[in-house]
Amino acid sequence: EMLQNQQRTNHLLVIGIDDYVQCPKLNNAVKDAKDLISVLMELYDFREENITALFDEAATEKNVIQTFRKYAQTLSADDNLLIYFSGHGYFDNIFNEGYWIPVNGELGHTNDYIPNSRIITMLKAIKSQHTALIIDSCFSGTLFSQVRSVGHRFAVKASRWALASGRNEVVSDGS
Repeated sequence: EMLQNQQRTNHLLVIGIDDYVQCPKLNNAVKDAKDLISVLMELYDFREENITALFDEAATEKNVIQTFRKYAQTLSADDNLLIYFSGHGYFDNIFNEGYWIPVNGELGHTNDYIPNSRIITMLKAIKSQHTALIIDSCFSGTLFSQVRSVGHRFAVKASRWALASGRNEVVSDGS
């Protein structure tokens, strides 16, 4: 229903980071993100004006959070939102918190990262009918340990889904 309901507007936020400033570079994050955009535009009802793409140097913590804020201010129950993140992830065993690492994040410095708890807070503020996340990063599955309670506050017909590439582990970037 999310992808083909003609009454709703489908919005897409795509974040892909290969060219990290202070973390190891990746090979396929931006390519995978661009491929996803192509498939969704060709086969599903996603239009260019409703797609926000943050690649490499644009994928700063500030830009990611400003984009979530924009969605929280503008989306309604007439909208669907798909969020795709492909980049480095990190898990802090002390705080038991998973993170998305933005392009300018410094390895091991979690104050530069976007914590799962903040992602969940931002998602709760977005009033879309259906929201789905696809997270292709290390430790992406750690979002699930915190996100299970999010769905309970929404009406039965609204949904929140997440698809992760790994549990609490490192995942491959391919060749």
